[in-house]
Amino acid sequence: MPLFKLQPYLFYTSLKDNKKLNNDEIFTIIDITYDFLEKKKAGRQQWIPQQEDPTRGDGHAHIDHFPEHHDPSFRHSICRYPGSRTRAVIPTKDNPPPEMSEWLMQFSAWSNAERIMAINELIERCEPTQVRHMMQVIEPQFQRDFISLLPKELALSVLSFLEPRDLLRAAQTCRSWRFLAEDNLLWKEKCKQAGIEEIPRKRMSQRSPGPHLSPWKSAYMRQHAIEMNWRTKPIRPPKMLKGHDDHVITCLQFCGNRIVSGSDDNTLKVWSATTGKCQRTLVGHTGGVWSSQMSGSTIISGSTDRTLKVWDADTGVCLHTLYGHTSTVRCMHLHGKKVVSGSRDATLRVWDIESGNFLHVLVGHLAAVRCVQYDGRLVVSGAYDYMVKVWNPETEECLHTLQGHTNRVYSLQVSNEKMLQTLLSTRVDYYAVSGCK
Repeated sequence: MPLFKLQPYLFYTSLKDNKKLNNDEIFTIIDITYDFLEKKKAGRQQWIPQQEDPTRGDGHAHIDHFPEHHDPSFRHSICRYPGSRTRAVIPTKDNPPPEMSEWLMQFSAWSNAERIMAINELIERCEPTQVRHMMQVIEPQFQRDFISLLPKELALSVLSFLEPRDLLRAAQTCRSWRFLAEDNLLWKEKCKQAGIEEIPRKRMSQRSPGPHLSPWKSAYMRQHAIEMNWRTKPIRPPKMLKGHDDHVITCLQFCGNRIVSGSDDNTLKVWSATTGKCQRTLVGHTGGVWSSQMSGSTIISGSTDRTLKVWDADTGVCLHTLYGHTSTVRCMHLHGKKVVSGSRDATLRVWDIESGNFLHVLVGHLAAVRCVQYDGRLVVSGAYDYMVKVWNPETEECLHTLQGHTNRVYSLQVSNEKMLQTLLSTRVDYYAVSGCK
């Protein structure tokens, strides 16, 4: 039996002038001491035998004089230390040590510097368990969520002083902070500071924002990602698509991950925009390819051999050959399943690319047709006769002839009944198609 387990009783025997005990009494005391320590581990109060003499006339201690064997409530009673006042073993808030009240009154009377000095001295005298208890009591005082306690308007006003980067970090703190940090008006102000004036329409039309998804925040994050890509990510080296040798590239189309190039070597080549490799070569024209259009896996090409060809980009097979023009097919425009082609024979033709049938011919230009646009309802064409014409392809009627250019019309664009024409002479005229103004 370790010596420390006998200390309470060794202390008791010292009070009785070190009188010797017999073996039975010693073993009995050891058993009682062991039970006492087990109960102490379970959180019960410590007790020490009273000062009254528990010995009888023979001068020896007896078991029936230990009060725990007679009174089960003794473990919850008070203990008496020799020469000291009666005191509760475990002090509580309702029953503190009597000296504590005096000490607290003295502490309250001190100045701030004196209090700090007293606290420092107290901490130095504390054991690690007591210091740990201090930390558990003090730390929660500095962990108040003041943002969640404030009204929403005041909380947003506080968060508005944060930089966007810090605002994103604050959103990761808890749900209430995230709800506030996702406020749409808050991110609108951040966007204005960053020079973002409106939300991209494509992003707005994809889906309606949820309760915790700010469209202004999405716009800011998109702009920031683009800016960081330009600043930090290295510029990829360009891919060189070599395959037409020394021939001229006359037309180019791009759709998805495919690039289609036409050349005066009578071929078209389909390239992978990802790898830069040629996937297949479309062979079939007997003259140089001067115009092309692509939609999905469908490719239409026009050539100096006066024909149009419809190709399957996946297989490289020519699906249809469209005959009708009497000169080079110089331009075309695909809309849905119909394509309108313009030729140096001064005519335009409308074709069905699914069946390969010829549908309409538009006659009226006096020189080669150089550019054409088709929106499914109207056809607008520009030619070397300095004129722009607006057609109804179903009736093959010229609705308007737009005059005023003094040189060849090389290109034009139509958008929402508006048409912009660009001339070789760099003059630009703007017309309203519906009113021919």
